[in-house]
This record gives sequence, structure tokens and C-alpha cells, in this order.
Amino acid sequence: MRSRRAAPAFFATIDGMRHDIVNEWVVGTDTIVELTVTYTRKDGRRVAIPVASIWTVGDSGLIDEYRVFFDLAPVFA
Repeated sequence: MRSRRAAPAFFATIDGMRHDIVNEWVVGTDTIVELTVTYTRKDGRRVAIPVASIWTVGDSGLIDEYRVFFDLAPVFA
């Protein structure tokens, strides 16, 4: 339940975001994506951070596992 409240609370602290894929690797059912996410803060400043996402597709063709690695501290600094 906590995460259901956390996401809307986080999005209320920014004006927008953009995802730019830097690299993508697909190995079997696993996908690894290196990207840059640019956040637009409420003060209008844009802050870009590096992000890594990893997901696995199951037999159903849908994502079974999804992990994202990033540090949001620069967005709020």
C-alpha cells in the first residue's frame, strides 16, 4: 500500500520527466537498459540522472520481474 501513495506524492514534487535510452541489451528473456532520465523540477530547473532498468519477460510474454536502479538525490539538491 505504501508504494501506491508514494508514486503520486513523488510526481507532485516535479513538473515532468523525459526518458532517453542510451544503450539496450537483450539476452534471452532479459533486457537491460541504460538511460538518462531528465526531471523538470517545480522551479523550472532540469536535472538529468543515469538510470539502469532490468526486466525479464515470462512465458506469457509479459514482464515477470522489473528492477530500476537510480539515485534521486540530485533532483532535490
